[in-house]
Amino acid sequence: MEYIADCAGIEAVALGSDFDGIDCTLEMENYGGLVHLGELIADRFGTDNAEKICCQNAIRVFRDVMK
Repeated sequence: MEYIADCAGIEAVALGSDFDGIDCTLEMENYGGLVHLGELIADRFGTDNAEKICCQNAIRVFRDVMK
């Protein structure tokens, strides 16, 4: 995230998940771990940027693509 934010800006960073359909061991077993991840992102990037990373950037891209 830091590398992408440094190169392309915070607006280029977004979260995605694929908990349905993958078969491997992850640091997070399920969607419930995203709350903690969001807190860590807020600690590192600030609350406003965490909102962008966790949802606003992806929503913006979906809206732009669906125009």
